[in-house]
Amino acid sequence: MATYIFGVSSPGKGGAKKGDAAAAAAASGGGGRSGGGGAAGARRANVSELKGLVEVCAACQAKRAGASALTGEGRPLLQALALLTAASALSGADPPAEELVEKCTAIMREYRGTIAAAEAEEREKQHRTEMRNKRDGPNADVTETYEGTKEGSDGGPTNATKATTGGVTSAAPAHGGGAPPPDKVDVFAALSGRRVTNLEEDRAELELAGEIWCRLGKERLARGQRRAAEECCGYVAELLPQRPADRRRVHPRLWRWLAVGEGLWGQAVASAIAPESQEKSLQDELRRVSMKHLALAAKFATLASSSRVTLDVAKRLWNVALPLADTSAGRAIAFSALAAVLREMAKAGIIEGGAVRAQRPLWQWRVVFLSRLGITSLDGLAKTKESDKVLQGKSWCTLARSASDPKQQLSAYLKALESYGERYANVFSLKCDGVAVG
Repeated sequence: MATYIFGVSSPGKGGAKKGDAAAAAAASGGGGRSGGGGAAGARRANVSELKGLVEVCAACQAKRAGASALTGEGRPLLQALALLTAASALSGADPPAEELVEKCTAIMREYRGTIAAAEAEEREKQHRTEMRNKRDGPNADVTETYEGTKEGSDGGPTNATKATTGGVTSAAPAHGGGAPPPDKVDVFAALSGRRVTNLEEDRAELELAGEIWCRLGKERLARGQRRAAEECCGYVAELLPQRPADRRRVHPRLWRWLAVGEGLWGQAVASAIAPESQEKSLQDELRRVSMKHLALAAKFATLASSSRVTLDVAKRLWNVALPLADTSAGRAIAFSALAAVLREMAKAGIIEGGAVRAQRPLWQWRVVFLSRLGITSLDGLAKTKESDKVLQGKSWCTLARSASDPKQQLSAYLKALESYGERYANVFSLKCDGVAVG
C-alpha cells in the first residue's frame, strides 16, 4: 500500500520548527520519566518521540491532503495518520503500539460520527425542502436552510449539542465500538453537502480516509483483532457513494482503496475459518462470504486500473476457494466468485488469451489422469480443435509416456506424428525419458 508519511514536500518553516520542538520536548519528557531505566526507558522515550511527530506529520500532509485537511474534520485525519504510522513503526503488539492504534481508532470513529451527523442534517434539509415544495408548489422559496434545531416534546426548540467546525457539524461518535451500525453513511454526499470545499478537496479527503481505515484494519488484523478489522473495512465501504450519479465521479485512487478494503475484509472473514473446530457447513459459508468480498475487490480494482491489486485479490480468492474443490457442492459455491475474478483479470489484461494459453498444459494433465483411471481420452482428443495440431500432438505424446504397453506407446507416437504433419520443428516433443523416438 502507498504511504504518505515523510515522503512528500517539506513543511513550512514555522511548522518544521514547531514539530521539532514538540518532538524534542516529548523525547526529553520520556527520558526524564524513565530515570535511566535501561532498555525500557529508551523504549518509552522512543514512543514519546513518535507521538511528538504528530504535529510535524500533519504539517507535511497539508498540501497532499488538500485545503480541507487544514481545518474542520481534515485535521483529525492527519492526526490519525501520524499516530497510525507511529504504531506501524513500532511493529508489534506491545502496549505502546496498541495505545497508538486505540487512539487512532478513537479519532477515526469521531470523524465518522462527524460525517454521520452532517449527512443526517443534509437529509433533514432535503426532507424539509421536499415537504415545503409539496405544500407550496414549485414556485416556493427554497432558500431557507436548516439551522440545527429541532422541536422538543414540550413544543419549544431544543438545541442539538453540536459544535460547528469548518462548516460541518461535529458530534460524538455514532457508536462506541463493535460492528458498524446497520444504516450506512453516504460519506460522499455528506462532504458534498458542506458547500465549503470543492470536488477536488472532497476527493483528497475521501482518499485519505480510505487509506487510514485500510491501514488501521490491517494493523487490527495483524494483531488478531478480526472483528475490529471488519469494522474498519465496513467504514471503507461507506466511502463508496450510494447514488449512481456520484459513483461516476469517484476518482481511481479512491476505487483502489475501496478494492483494498474489500480485499482486507475477505481476508478477515477467511481468518475466522477453523477446520479443526468448525462444522463443514459453517466453513463453507465463511468461505462464500470471504470470496464475495474478494470478488467485489477485484471489480473495484479494475475500476481503479490497478492490475497489481487485482492479481493479489485473485491469489487470495484462489487460496480461499481451494478447499472447496473436493466436492461438487463446494465447487458450485466457488464457481461464481472465481468466474467473476477471471472476468476482471481479463479486463485488466492479466490473462489475455488465458483460456487458450492454459488449455495445452491442462489437456496434457487431463490425458494422464484419465489414463491412470483407466478411462479412454480418445473422445476428448477428438473434440480438440483441429486447427490446434500442436496441442493434439503434445497430448498424444503425454499419453504415450504414461502408457505401460509398448504397442500403445507406439500407436500414440504415430498419432502424434500425424498431428504434427510437416512441422518437423516440433519433433523435439517426441521424446520419452530423454530418448528420441523414430
